[in-house]
Amino acid sequence: MIDSEDRLGFDGLSSERFLDSEAASVILREAADKAVEDAEPPPEPPLQPMVFIYVVLVAMGGALFGLEISNISTAHELLCNHDFASVCGPKAKSTAFFQGLVTSCITIGAFFGTATSGIPQERLGRKFTLVVASVIYIVGVVIEIVSPSYAILVTGRILVGIGVGWFAATVPMYIAELSPSSIRGRLVTANQLNICIGILLGYVVNWGFAGGASPPSATAWRWILGVGVAPAAVLFFAFLLVTPRSPRWLAKQHRHEEARQVLLSLRGDYPAFVEWELQGMISATTESASGWAKLREPAAMRTVLVGIAISVIQQIVGVNSVNGYAPQILVSAGFSGKSSLTLSIVIGVVKVGFVAVALGLMDCLGRKTLLIGGTVVMGASMIVLGVLLDKYSSDPPTSVAWGSASMLFLAMASFELGQGPVVWLLMSEIFPLNIRGAAMSLGSASNFLFNFIVMLTFPLLKSPHALGEGGVFYLYSGICFASCVFIGVFVPETRGRTLEDIEQVFRRGTDRKPASSAAVGLALNQ
Repeated sequence: MIDSEDRLGFDGLSSERFLDSEAASVILREAADKAVEDAEPPPEPPLQPMVFIYVVLVAMGGALFGLEISNISTAHELLCNHDFASVCGPKAKSTAFFQGLVTSCITIGAFFGTATSGIPQERLGRKFTLVVASVIYIVGVVIEIVSPSYAILVTGRILVGIGVGWFAATVPMYIAELSPSSIRGRLVTANQLNICIGILLGYVVNWGFAGGASPPSATAWRWILGVGVAPAAVLFFAFLLVTPRSPRWLAKQHRHEEARQVLLSLRGDYPAFVEWELQGMISATTESASGWAKLREPAAMRTVLVGIAISVIQQIVGVNSVNGYAPQILVSAGFSGKSSLTLSIVIGVVKVGFVAVALGLMDCLGRKTLLIGGTVVMGASMIVLGVLLDKYSSDPPTSVAWGSASMLFLAMASFELGQGPVVWLLMSEIFPLNIRGAAMSLGSASNFLFNFIVMLTFPLLKSPHALGEGGVFYLYSGICFASCVFIGVFVPETRGRTLEDIEQVFRRGTDRKPASSAAVGLALNQ
């Protein structure tokens, strides 16, 4: 234990100058680590029902993201076939570039949304960031529905993207900050599960408007794009009236009593554990620097670079080429237009099913095992898919068409076991509390920037004058295998650690599990 006259409590530090001293902060941490290295945390309480309810509500924000990924390809096709001249002008022509731009412009908005999301996350908190994101999303969808011109349609898509970007950057972080560490992986994976449910819903809506026996109406594309208004309105009221503030955000704002009350509602009547967890949060907020200023520190920079790298990898393996262009890929494989819409629904079902499997395995096998294993299988399936599309580029037999579809299913299944849920989970875990908003903004913005690049370039790359139908999947496969090397070397295993302990992994430069920072906080306040 630390003598009372040498003790440095969080509520009464010896001087303001100490708080401003980086050297003193290091001494404080080293002394505290030494004092409590043998300390054991209190037993973690069982999962409270309210935590599950909050996670379900918050994760539904991911469904809007998934819906917007999958519904645009069919909406664009209907726009081109039935209403193109009236919206885009009589002289406008639908080209591969135009298709890529309309499909991907939502990611332009999402890029700016994620890049700026750290500001409301830190000033308004996670809860009210999601409230405002719901409003932005609804306004954007309404503009899409009534758009009389191509420019206004793109404006609506970009606004929708900003809302989606705020959701994407905030939802996994918010869930991670509400969740107990023992099942945090499963609960944060609920975000990816909802993204896949949204993708499936988008495919079902596409089929409903374009896959039936009767020809779709000229305005069907507007109805497809407008489906998200109702769930977004429900989420607006849920975020505003039901979900709590993040206890870690409250601790960072020095609103410790409010943080304690939120933790009691999340953990139940276990005051010893609540106090232990709260002191860990308080300990993590005693850094002299925070936000963008702290990003210059070597340990923080290492964390952010790893987060940016895995978020970029998640996109450049090509998943959103499949999510956004699944019907067209299946037509290239040999299926009819209506059959491709039906099989797109199967892709959505596969994605939901396998992310549900990942949800059960996340806290058992660990993050790295699923990430590397899923990426290897995805790369292998894309090689086979590329060979089939290359060898049978014209009039493929039925067996080859189904072989291509099977490889597409396998690629999406393996993505949802690894890259899909694990990357967003890791980004919600590895960033230190004092830079979490800024770092999550950078990681998510990088994700959407490369999402935009992938979706914009796919129609161009698969043309016969570029890589061709099969060649583009060879490219994605090579990226899959190369990324496994990076993951194996630079990404730590975070299973079973508190968010504060994960911060210490990057601070110490080792994957060895350090003394808990929550115990540090308790020791310093005894």
